[in-house]
Amino acid sequence: MSETSHKSSARVSILGSRLTSIVSVTLVLLILGVIGIVFIASQSATRELRSHTPLTVELENDTTDSTATALTRYFGRTPYAATVQYLSAQEILEQEMSVDPGRIDPELLDTNPFSAEITVTLKPEYSHPDSIAAIRASLAGNQYISYISVEAPVVEQSISFADRLTLILICVAGAMLLISFVLINNTIYLSVYSRRFIIHTMKLVGATGSFIRAPFIRAGLVCGLIAGILASGILAASTPWISSQMVTITGENPLPWDKMSILLGALVIIGLLLSTLAATMATNRYLRSSYDKMFKK
Repeated sequence: MSETSHKSSARVSILGSRLTSIVSVTLVLLILGVIGIVFIASQSATRELRSHTPLTVELENDTTDSTATALTRYFGRTPYAATVQYLSAQEILEQEMSVDPGRIDPELLDTNPFSAEITVTLKPEYSHPDSIAAIRASLAGNQYISYISVEAPVVEQSISFADRLTLILICVAGAMLLISFVLINNTIYLSVYSRRFIIHTMKLVGATGSFIRAPFIRAGLVCGLIAGILASGILAASTPWISSQMVTITGENPLPWDKMSILLGALVIIGLLLSTLAATMATNRYLRSSYDKMFKK
């Protein structure tokens, strides 16, 4: 009866230690997953900002409609143009009058003070300062263009902030990965510690190191797999709600499923690697220990 109760308590102890390992790894993976979500969202926000960089080309007053149409078509064929919009001088005047009717009195105007404009929305990959400078240089010699303006300063400031945030997140993720490994290693180490004498007995009967490590590594793989699936499942279930909250801010889905699937798969792999590596290190420690050291943690 006492032997049966002893075996039962041992099973409960092993089950409890494995459950603790699974919970610990799951929590760590959830934190890493949240960092990954913030990273993906910041990258999406940066791309969205870059996709709204307008390059405004003011045309000379003597530019004919046919020339303006040809220039508009030219910009439409360029690799850096996402959208192209042409506004005549009269259309710009009407827009200004509709925005602030009292500002401009058409009866007092001898001529239209505005020039025709072509607004080119740049593609995200061409919204960098170097690309913008190259575009402006390529248009500088055009006789029909009087001025080129780019509303980029605010966008660049926002992108610079997003880049700094990304760097911070990478550093935090690296630190969390290191801390998580230490925590997981300690948790699995305690699980192995409770069976250290079994390891020593197996050594005495001639069991090889790989044979002794095998069950502990399998247990680590199972714990890591379960923890990875749990963390990925929780994040996957939360993604639609998180996306709906962020869409109201960014105007687009900041967590596309193609990127989220990579993140969720990475969490499972990280859980497997961390748990397996920690189980291997903890087992190796007692494989190299003498009998006297078995009484020390």
